Amino acid sequence: MKLSIAKDQRIHLVNHSPNLYDRALRSHDGLTTAVLAVASVEALTHDLATWLGWLDDHAKEFHPKSDSASPARLFDKQHVWCSSAFGHELTESEAKLLETLDDLESDKKSVALKIHKILGLLPNNKEGTATTHDLKDFDFLVAVRNEIVHPKGERLSQRLKGSKTSGNVAGHSALVRRLEAENLIDRVQVHESWLNKLKKPFIDWCLLTTSNVVEDVLAALPATSLMKSFRHQASIGRYGVYAAPKS
Repeated sequence: MKLSIAKDQRIHLVNHSPNLYDRALRSHDGLTTAVLAVASVEALTHDLATWLGWLDDHAKEFHPKSDSASPARLFDKQHVWCSSAFGHELTESEAKLLETLDDLESDKKSVALKIHKILGLLPNNKEGTATTHDLKDFDFLVAVRNEIVHPKGERLSQRLKGSKTSGNVAGHSALVRRLEAENLIDRVQVHESWLNKLKKPFIDWCLLTTSNVVEDVLAALPATSLMKSFRHQASIGRYGVYAAPKS
């Protein structure tokens, strides 16, 4: 996105979230898809903070608030030509959103918590934009992503019947059992890693879960000129996976 704010300066804002989602969409490997999908949502929070931060910096640099509006003060003030189409300062809701994003990043909060906090803050979400199901699915996707990038060893067992093993495999984590129960992966055998089971059903779920939560956030953003433009640039629906319709 190209933003002109002064006669000798042009700012370009680059959104990474859609690019990461596009990479996830093109992947046929479940591990890669999960990592890129979560990364695209985390990038969304950073992209959003960058847009808001730009307008905040713009206001401070080119339109500073003054305690004095006297003719002499105004005459001495440096004047610049500004072509911002998004106003010259953050609205109250935008300023609160930026403050929240900065605090969450400073405190190194998880991407799942960031999404919960953002949606809890935005007044538009009170209309039910984000469903509990969307957020629960995204929380679980983040948990799977964490297990992928920080895998733990497993000690598995299977009951013996005579000289042969039988029955279900015991020892898998609750996360793996949930993936099986929700038919996101095939049942894991005792001799294999559950990571090998992250195939098409899991990949499709990753993409839909990500699309849903991104569109939930975008739909809940304030209806300001800046946020409307950000919503257009950040939407991932054009990449082929649309958010599931709300019931």
